[in-house]
Amino acid sequence: MSDLAHTGSGRVRVDGTGRVLVPSLSVLAAERQVAGAGRHAALLRFAETVAFSTAHAVEAMDWPVAHVAAFARQAAKEGEPLTVLSLDPDLYAGTGITPLNPT
Repeated sequence: MSDLAHTGSGRVRVDGTGRVLVPSLSVLAAERQVAGAGRHAALLRFAETVAFSTAHAVEAMDWPVAHVAAFARQAAKEGEPLTVLSLDPDLYAGTGITPLNPT
């Protein structure tokens, strides 16, 4: 039987074999919240990090928003801030991005 444990910044799936499946993006999110937390989770005894794949991106519901938000945050960190345009700026709530509605 599979169980899903919420970790605050992501999810860790524990399956019937005793493995702990740790999504790589959850490792990154945990590391951003608390330095060392993501590394700790990834190095747990039975931890198996699961890479983010193209198939995962296709299945993810908000991947277009997440991709744009990540791109915009990275550009700002590199000293090249950009303006995100969106017909539905509410989609970006909680991402740290405030898009402009061009209409």
